[in-house]
Amino acid sequence: MALFGATMVWLRWRVLADTCIGLWHLPYRLFDVTGLGRRFAVLMRDDIATVRAQARLRARGARLRAWRISAGLTVPVLMAAFRHADQLAIAMDARGFGAQPSRTVHDACPLRLRDGMFVAVAWALTAALATL
Repeated sequence: MALFGATMVWLRWRVLADTCIGLWHLPYRLFDVTGLGRRFAVLMRDDIATVRAQARLRARGARLRAWRISAGLTVPVLMAAFRHADQLAIAMDARGFGAQPSRTVHDACPLRLRDGMFVAVAWALTAALATL
């Protein structure tokens, strides 16, 4: 986990995706759908936080009552998620997602020697610290 964390701290998802698509010809659908999944998870988290706040207000401090109210609000949260997924599917279909074998990239960055050196040093440092 430390190796992954040390490497991923410096990466921007958009640049990583465009570099992998542009340089290594990896399927763009993989990166685009993963990015959309991340956005969908953020929207779900916000909806759940809103529902919990509303349940706390309605329960007036009683925790058990707040949990019961929250459980009753899971269906509206799921319905909002389904509605968002449906709108996203329509938008992707309207824009022709997946119709072309490749897409253009915006931020493809060629790999430099210092990038590889940074990763190697971070991994070596993490491995040295793990053996202590």
